[in-house]
Formats: sequence, C-alpha cells, structure tokens
Amino acid sequence: MKTTINLRFVDLPVLENASTESGLSRSELIVRCLKMLYVNERRLRVSRIGRLVEYQPRFAGYKISHIDFDAEKYNFNVNFRLFARCSVSLLVTLAISLYLNDVINDRDVVISQDNYLEYKHEWRHNLGICAEEWAVTWNVRAAKGS
Repeated sequence: MKTTINLRFVDLPVLENASTESGLSRSELIVRCLKMLYVNERRLRVSRIGRLVEYQPRFAGYKISHIDFDAEKYNFNVNFRLFARCSVSLLVTLAISLYLNDVINDRDVVISQDNYLEYKHEWRHNLGICAEEWAVTWNVRAAKGS
C-alpha cells in the first residue's frame, strides 16, 4: 500500500545511503526501524488516548515522500498512531533517528518474522456502561535483544 509521509531533509540522504549499502528498500528500512521503535520505546507503551495528536513541527525542513507498506503494516501503523497519539510521519522520524544505525549495522537486530501481525477485531457488549464496543487487539512481541 503506497502512502505519503513527511521525512526530514537530513534523513533523506541517510536513508538513500543505507538503502544502497544494505540492499534494502527505503520502505523496508523504515518498517524495520518502526518495529524496533514499537517494541523498545517504553514511552510508547502507555496510551495517550486523552491527548491531542502530536505532529512534526511545521515548516521545519520536511519533504513529502512516498513509501510502500504491505496492508498489514499499514493498518498497524494507523492503529498505533491512534494509541500513541503521534502522526505516522513523526513515528517514522523517531524510528529513523533512533534505530537506523542498528538496522544497518546488524540485520539480525530485527527478528525475521513479523513481530506484530497477530491481531483480532472484536465487537462486544460492555455491561459496565451498557454499550457496544469495537476492540482491535495487536499482539506486539519484543524484538531480539529487548
């Protein structure tokens, strides 16, 4: 699934070089960085559902870029954005700045199988508030070394 994100100008050449060096696409590098971000950043494990969504600073050196996620990863990123209350572009920026070097230097840092693609959608009745609810549950497993 093609999608558009805002990448920092400073990250663009770094991503291109990493892609050339590793033989992985920019999209794959971003996905691997995001996996590490989701399982390693403790601050993202606490729901911020009552807060406004945090975006990157306006006019701060970003370029619109296109990346490819498969449908499952795209859906997870959109759902995680709701939980963490950060834009996907901001999550990508954080992931690249924190984990790109790890991904480039040690391809085994991220386990080969997808570490978050077990999920279920559930429609249920909440007796406590006498209302119908829709729940999306993701099984996020820790990456190697965390």
